[in-house]
This record gives sequence, C-alpha cells and structure tokens, in this order.
Amino acid sequence: MLARSTQIRHPLGVTLHTPLLVPSFSSKALGFNKGGKSELRKVFDLASSGLTDIMLVSAFDLAYGHLEPIARAITEVVIIDSGGYEVSDFQDFSAIFWEPARLREAVGWSEERLCEVYGH
Repeated sequence: MLARSTQIRHPLGVTLHTPLLVPSFSSKALGFNKGGKSELRKVFDLASSGLTDIMLVSAFDLAYGHLEPIARAITEVVIIDSGGYEVSDFQDFSAIFWEPARLREAVGWSEERLCEVYGH
C-alpha cells in the first residue's frame, strides 16, 4: 500500500516530505537515575549524531536543564512542545515502567514559564 505524501515548505526555506517520523526526546519517557538526574541528556548525546531533518524536544526539559538549550542547529527543524506531557499523569502505552507525574504546582510549570522558553 502506498502512503499519501506531500511537501511542507517552511518560510525559512526548509522543505520536509511527509509522512515523517519525528525523533522525540522526553525526560518522562526515560525516567531518572538514583541521584534524581534525568537520563535524557545522555540518550540525546548518543542519538544526536544520527539526527538530520527534524526532532522534537520538550520545553519542560529545556527549562529545567534536562537538555541544554539548542544553541546550534542539530537538525533543520526543531519542534519545541509545551512540556505538558512531562507534568501530566498520562503514561505512554509502551512504557516499561511507571514514572510518577510531576505536578505543575510542585515544579512551577506554567504558561509563563513556557513563554520564557519560547522566547529564548
């Protein structure tokens, strides 16, 4: 069966061809080690050499230092999501462990904090 495909042209000149698999990185999906530190940076560093067109990272992880700010373009397009997944009770169906939710109030995650990340 053939998949329908199309092109998405970004105003900055990047063209993406769909369907598209977007590598995504989240501290919630990876959990934390015994010292309470996210394993995300280690996994991201290992995977980054294979990234090319596009990736998705969490504003939450950028704000709390689980990932370093994206100072240089690793991929042509970087999607920064809202960080809502990291503070929600939702668990991915494929998760092999249960990671307790980080309550928005406990970590200070808010729309204002999200706007700070988007502003940088």
